Amino acid sequence: MIQTKTCQAIREESGKSKIIGIGEGCFILIFVNLGKNLHVKKLVLALCISASALSFAQDYSVPAASPRQKVEQQFSMSKISIDYGRPGVKGRKIFGELVPYGQVWRAGANSSTKITFGQSVNFGGKMVPAGTYGLFIVPTEKEWKVILNKDFQQWGAYTYDPKQDVVDVTVPVNKLADKQEWFEITLNPTDENSGNLVIKWDTAQAEVALKPAKPDAVIKISDKLKEIKKIESDAAKTKS
Repeated sequence: MIQTKTCQAIREESGKSKIIGIGEGCFILIFVNLGKNLHVKKLVLALCISASALSFAQDYSVPAASPRQKVEQQFSMSKISIDYGRPGVKGRKIFGELVPYGQVWRAGANSSTKITFGQSVNFGGKMVPAGTYGLFIVPTEKEWKVILNKDFQQWGAYTYDPKQDVVDVTVPVNKLADKQEWFEITLNPTDENSGNLVIKWDTAQAEVALKPAKPDAVIKISDKLKEIKKIESDAAKTKS
């Protein structure tokens, strides 16, 4: 549908016929023998208002109680991206009540959390092929089981199937000094080829270590790429 930021009536008269256009790039309506038809004028005005309202609606959306966030970061020779909902604490007791202990949780809000690896990774000590996965958590008071599941398109964890699990790792939970109001997932690099997946909400935080699945191969490829870039740089200097 064509958007418009203006809605100005344009008229061209030819005898008793009139061509009425609604803004630039909008619909054009042709009426014959309009005369002073009040109903047609009202219709044109209504169309102008509708077109403006439609343009406004396409630029804005209803505020979300748990806003969706997408995180993307370079990792080793590729990227990792995460798509998840961010619920707030809002005065509630989170772990052990809102998020029950010992049950699978969507690790966020609304549709399931999705994580995409651009290359094969070592996920907390276990190998995971490149691809997109659903990320789920089974929390307890002192540990979280972090799960990667083949189904990344479900709503919440209502249709979660453990048979679709790719890997799961159990990591300790640390208590935060300051409360984290909005659920958050971040990627913190530890060096150029590794990092931590950090998950925190309320007063709890857990981390999963991330490394390339084949670090020796990555280092060799990286060294070759650096050699190629140096050759290109030297060639550019010679030309100048």
